[in-house]
Amino acid sequence: MNSNECFKICLLHNGCDRRSLDTSRLAEYFRQNGCKLVRSARRADFIVFMTCAFIKNKEDECFEIIRSLNQYKGELIVAGCLPAVNEARFKKEFKGRFVTTRNLKDIDALFKDFQVRFESVPDANTFDRQAHIYNRLPAFRFRLWRELLSHRRTLPGRISKRIGRLLRVKADEGEAEAYLRVCWGCSANCSYCSIREAVGEFRSKPLRDCLREYEHLLKQGYKRFAIAGDNVGAYGNDIGSSLVELLERMADIGPDKSVKWRLQYLNPEWLVRYRQSFVRLAKQKRFSQLQCPIQSGNPRILKLMNRFPDQETVESILNELREADERLELCTNIIVGFPSETEEEFSQTIDFILRSGFDYVWLFTYSLPCRADDAKPEHVTAPEVIRERVAWACRRFDKKKISYVHNNNIRV
Repeated sequence: MNSNECFKICLLHNGCDRRSLDTSRLAEYFRQNGCKLVRSARRADFIVFMTCAFIKNKEDECFEIIRSLNQYKGELIVAGCLPAVNEARFKKEFKGRFVTTRNLKDIDALFKDFQVRFESVPDANTFDRQAHIYNRLPAFRFRLWRELLSHRRTLPGRISKRIGRLLRVKADEGEAEAYLRVCWGCSANCSYCSIREAVGEFRSKPLRDCLREYEHLLKQGYKRFAIAGDNVGAYGNDIGSSLVELLERMADIGPDKSVKWRLQYLNPEWLVRYRQSFVRLAKQKRFSQLQCPIQSGNPRILKLMNRFPDQETVESILNELREADERLELCTNIIVGFPSETEEEFSQTIDFILRSGFDYVWLFTYSLPCRADDAKPEHVTAPEVIRERVAWACRRFDKKKISYVHNNNIRV
């Protein structure tokens, strides 16, 4: 970059935690190359929009945002998962430059005069304040919801929806949480997933790098950590290590029991494989939360999804973890309306959640494959049936005081 050149960059995103970390890394990349980050897209020379498209309504939201951002004079660059998830629609609706999640380093090719290369910029551990969430109201509601949930055990009873709407909780209040991203990409082959194409092949961050980051964050005073990745349980398989080795080495570095870990996207197969180790760490009160996305509680549907089908074993492990640490928070994801799923099979999913003692549930309605070459499933569940099932599930969750999220509708 020429010394007399100072591009103004506006960074926006509407994605998951991993894409937020990518956006934060981009913020540092632009800073190191002498750019000025601005809050207003109207003032920017370049607008970089990090997208999320893991379900159909997020994909539609992205295109709506792109149309809105195209009105500004600054060049719009689209990044993230959208370009790969629905390539045909993306090429039809957007004619500008872009980089995908799996090839984010290609940003260098769009700014050829930059002296600092993207891969030389360290991975982000927190969300950069200069990387803005485009749709701020739902984002605020989610941060408020998560903050309330983090204190739910110390509050007298359930907070009513009316009081919840009146509260004003900033995202950075309370004890700060740092992210430790341990891997990129996914090695699973779930039949419904369109994100695998976007995030690329699985690769683990070297063990020494993870431990170095963790130790550095501990020295900065962090005591709450989110262990992040698209398939966290698979960590180490490609480098001769394992998630258990990483966690045990982390425990050796920071023996302070007040340090807690929140594990994201721990698929059931890894919970089963590392059962004894997870139970031992739970007894040591290492975990604040485990996110174990079951997706379904029915073996037939799980086999169609290419997911781990032995839910009896998963249920027994979850109950064992709860016994090991009664304060451990368990959360999960389920898909509502998977093709050919019957009412009885969906009921088995909800029964599984209730028996397993989950605290939080994310409900996602099934989306048809986006890519033109994907086979369209037979026996697609009608939208009105999906709506009825969601409503029925939410009533059961309300009765059992289980918190849930469905399409940005939040209940505490």
